[in-house]
Amino acid sequence: MTNAIYLFGVMSAATNLDPAALPSLIPGLHAELVSTDGLCAVGVALPAFAKTQLEQILAHPDQAPELLIAHDRMIHALFAQGSILPSRFGMTLSCADAVRAWLADDAAALHARLAAVAGAGEWCLKIKTSGDQPPKPQAPVTPSSPRPVGGAQFLKRKLSAKRAVEDGAQNRRQAVQALHAACTALAREHRVAAADPLKDWRFRGHYLIDHRQKPQLTAIAQSQQAGLAALGLTLDLQGPLPAYSFCAAPNTGAADAAQHAAIAA
Repeated sequence: MTNAIYLFGVMSAATNLDPAALPSLIPGLHAELVSTDGLCAVGVALPAFAKTQLEQILAHPDQAPELLIAHDRMIHALFAQGSILPSRFGMTLSCADAVRAWLADDAAALHARLAAVAGAGEWCLKIKTSGDQPPKPQAPVTPSSPRPVGGAQFLKRKLSAKRAVEDGAQNRRQAVQALHAACTALAREHRVAAADPLKDWRFRGHYLIDHRQKPQLTAIAQSQQAGLAALGLTLDLQGPLPAYSFCAAPNTGAADAAQHAAIAA
């Protein structure tokens, strides 16, 4: 019986990898390399018991954080050795021949995406609302000013406070837009995540940055921290990371049906 192949990602076949030196996904199962057309898919062959175990875990991934951590550890170990198009957690193909067929079928697209991420890493920028919010703007009132007694004065104060709040929101938008523009100017590619009211961030951007640009990127982030803090915002910049946001995961259903898949959009 042939073993299913759990995929970690695709690298150039020229990358000098030692499978025995890489971490394992499941104890006793070591990484295997499947190469063709100048490409190398890094994975692990899953015997029947391991495939069943993995399927059970994928049904409830939150119950097996150690396997998620092991997957992430492997991706980062590979990223440390060269450019990689990383696979999402749980991606499998039916056998090594299916992997070779997929690599051969999508060789041009895979080589193009590897060239796009070569020598670069993904940086994730999150802008969050800080715990220390700036005080809510109040309409100016001097000690000698009489308290408003008329309807017109009351409405004026309400309008003034409303404008101050709107100005604060506009200032925050402009600050985030300026930071995003500065990061985009350094990036080969960028992606902006859709707003999600259930998340703890107001803005999340992903940037594919050349490793040589790291000092410029960190300098930009550091120069903006104080200004964002004054607006009640905090900056969280993480990287360099494997370029998950800049390659699509393989469609394993189609891969098993036609013995190929597409990892690059």
